Amino acid sequence: MYEAFNINIWFSPRYAINYLWSQVYRNGQRVLASNKFKKEREAWIMGVALFGVMKIFKTRWWLQIPLTDPPDMLAMTIATNKEMNINEMHHREIEIMQITKYTKNEIDEEILRKLKNKAYIKETGLVVYLNRTTLIQDMRSLSTKIKEEKINIADIWILGLESKNSEDYVFFSLLPDVQVIRFNLKEEMDNLGPGDTIEMSRSKGTKMELVKNVALTKFIPK
Repeated sequence: MYEAFNINIWFSPRYAINYLWSQVYRNGQRVLASNKFKKEREAWIMGVALFGVMKIFKTRWWLQIPLTDPPDMLAMTIATNKEMNINEMHHREIEIMQITKYTKNEIDEEILRKLKNKAYIKETGLVVYLNRTTLIQDMRSLSTKIKEEKINIADIWILGLESKNSEDYVFFSLLPDVQVIRFNLKEEMDNLGPGDTIEMSRSKGTKMELVKNVALTKFIPK
């Protein structure tokens, strides 16, 4: 039994990944192409990317599908303010895009086309999923091409499989700096701590109370 969608409840990246897989199991391969499942696919991309983020920054991150688009996704982490004895939620707005075998342009051209004439709030990030075989010889050169243009976004990350039929991913940033991490998705999912949903509720002032192991809610707001 599912509850109504709750904007205070956030999902682990593992939940987002397993959710898409469950939809493929129930509805077949059309889930990977149908516009009906666009948000589920974006959440999967966000989930895989967050495993890269967590490996780089050593902090746990959660995601949520917002009620309105843009942004495509919300991501957040929790930091403890020891001086004030509170938990602080730091969240990011994230745009998701895919580059597939049907995409004819180069990576930098597609990214610039995506961002052209778009207005995003400060600190919005872009995650680009390379869903095609692509050889990137020089990440820094690609980063330089992006930086030569006027970019209205805080950071850009690229996600892709290192080899076909594997679960080894490479995750790297083009903006503001080049950072690279490699990880095995199955290993990271297995090593993630318990709990696939949490609830962040506001109490007094800016204090946030963290409630773990809440009941599952609808993953997609309707």
